[in-house]
Amino acid sequence: MKTYTIDDILAMEPCQPEYNRKNLERLFDNQKTLTPLEILQKRIPLEDKLWIGIKMLNEKQQRYFACWCALSVIHLWDAPKIVIQYLKTQDESIMAAAKDAAWAAAWAAAWAAAWAAAWAAVGAAAWDAARAAAKDAVGAAARAAAWAAVGAAAEEKQLAKLRRMIKEEK
Repeated sequence: MKTYTIDDILAMEPCQPEYNRKNLERLFDNQKTLTPLEILQKRIPLEDKLWIGIKMLNEKQQRYFACWCALSVIHLWDAPKIVIQYLKTQDESIMAAAKDAAWAAAWAAAWAAAWAAAWAAVGAAAWDAARAAAKDAVGAAARAAAWAAVGAAAEEKQLAKLRRMIKEEK
């Protein structure tokens, strides 16, 4: 399993100021390297665990995780069938159609629904997952789904999924 140094973590450009070299040295507790699973066991906020866990995945894994997150809340909005199909298959041949349908649905939902409430509900992990999906051109669907249903339980479920993905990578 890949290991990470303090420099590796700093290279990921954490946006939280507490993740500076001095605090990371304390977090690493005199260890030169940590595995992803060791990092996820550290006493840091859940959203930070999700952020770093996602950063440790390769692009294909990030895409899969983003789609998985979106599918976990797909029941909360009226997603176009092509979007659901893409999220389930990540079939690149339908990506453009899924993107167009997702954007149309997201904009319609944004204007019709409580936009402010959706923004208040978004969590850091779902945002990162949605951003990863956006790289695949279906980010609008993932963000719309994520905005609709994020919370501590969802983040715990996401963290459990990340741990399983990292363990499977061995």
